[in-house]
Amino acid sequence: MSANPLLRLPTSPYASVFRAIVQTLQADATLRGAVQPTSWRVWEGTHADKQPVAITAAPGVRLTPDPGGEQWWSPDSAVGVLTVHVELYVRGTCVDDVSNLWWAIVRALYPMSQPAKLAIQAKLVAAGAETGLITFSKGAADLAADAGAAGAFFASGRMQVRVLSNYNA
Repeated sequence: MSANPLLRLPTSPYASVFRAIVQTLQADATLRGAVQPTSWRVWEGTHADKQPVAITAAPGVRLTPDPGGEQWWSPDSAVGVLTVHVELYVRGTCVDDVSNLWWAIVRALYPMSQPAKLAIQAKLVAAGAETGLITFSKGAADLAADAGAAGAFFASGRMQVRVLSNYNA
């Protein structure tokens, strides 16, 4: 499914890069095999966006964009950081499942195949990223004192990518 914004405004480079990340993750064969389409929460403008993923539908992934401040890059453009907060809903009490789902997300954005990796980076640059390189600034973990107590983990992590804003385009 694609985003369905209510406001008919030009697409910001942050929204464009976020949607490119979402599309890449949802198209990945490994993630498609693990996460059902109804267990993604990516703020597309549907009622389900607000709902947590039910444990019975886990694993689930929620991605939330968080654009940061910008700094001048050139006389007509600026660069900023898009942080994507990643929430993982994982059934069971084996923490390896959280780590493995996080690794599947990393590998979806950095596949083993060099041509596939370069194609993803080019897609992100075309969407507005500076280089298309994503950093994973916090691996996913459930740090709650009662992690896994309900028979599930609610882990969170972060990824970041630099985004260019061209003010003359």
